[in-house]
Amino acid sequence: MSMQVLNQKIVDIIDTITDIQVVYDHPFGEFSGYPAVTVFPSGNSSDYETTAENIRTYAFQIHLFVDISAIQKDANGNNVTGQAQLKEAYRVTRSIVDQIIDKFDQDETLSGISLPAGKQMVSVRPAPSAVELIPDTNTIVSQINLECRIVFDVT
Repeated sequence: MSMQVLNQKIVDIIDTITDIQVVYDHPFGEFSGYPAVTVFPSGNSSDYETTAENIRTYAFQIHLFVDISAIQKDANGNNVTGQAQLKEAYRVTRSIVDQIIDKFDQDETLSGISLPAGKQMVSVRPAPSAVELIPDTNTIVSQINLECRIVFDVT
């Protein structure tokens, strides 16, 4: 149940960023608005902490999608096309990636999360890992890896 609870909490936190139009709790292909974000688990690991506790790490991928053609104005409200449109799309991408990372750096224990009995939140660690232009789709995709560490009481 921890993975589901974590996934939903991550979505809820990202959903507070007003520059993002839609947030999905799973991989998705057609979005109802841009910028769009998907959140989904990408793996987990476990290690012994003590004879009574394990440390579990749940990994999630956060993907940000920015449709270049949806960018019509720059930060100053001026109309943009062509190279200026691409430049503005990258500015938007950098801004939102920073906002996502900041949200998790400012709340590294995911305050208010309600994990199942015997589990306690330790920390989250966001790390931007890739930004890629997908030319055929006219979309910039950014990936942020988020590791969530939990102490699990094995007794």
